[in-house]
Amino acid sequence: MFRQVAFADFDSLLEAARLDGRVVGMVLTGSRGRGVFVHPASDWDVRLVEAHLDAVESVSPLLTTLFAVQGRLRPFNKFLRWELENFPLDGDVWSAQALLPRLQTIVATGDLGEQERLFRDVEETVRKLGFGEVVDGWEPDVAWLRGERLASDG
Repeated sequence: MFRQVAFADFDSLLEAARLDGRVVGMVLTGSRGRGVFVHPASDWDVRLVEAHLDAVESVSPLLTTLFAVQGRLRPFNKFLRWELENFPLDGDVWSAQALLPRLQTIVATGDLGEQERLFRDVEETVRKLGFGEVVDGWEPDVAWLRGERLASDG
C-alpha cells in the first residue's frame, strides 16, 4: 500500500533521500516543483511508488535507443541476454555482464545514482555515434539527467 511521506521541512526530505537509495527520481508535484529536481521553493510532495514506476518505465526506451543508434532492432526482453552475449553492442559498458546488472538494479530499486550513471554512458555513446544534437535538444534538462545539481538545488 502506498504511504504518503510527510517531512517537517525540506532539509529533512533531502536527508532522507540521501540516506535511502530507494528514494529515486523523487517526483515533485505542484506548480513550482516541475522542472526542478528538488528545490526549497517547491511545494513538494514525494511519491516513491510513482518514482519507482518511472524508473522501471525508462528501461524500455533506453534499450530501444541503444540498439537503434547502432542500427539494430531491440530484441524482446526474453532474448536480451542472448542477443548481448552473441551479438554485442559496441562498447564494453553495453556487454551483457555490464549492462544487465545495472538494469536489474534500476528495475529492483529505482536507484537514482545508477540511472544518472547510465544516462551519462548513453550520452557518451550517442554523441560518439553522431547523435549529439538529439541530446542537446533536451536542454536545459541534460545536466539534471547527468546527475549534476545546480547550486540552487541544494
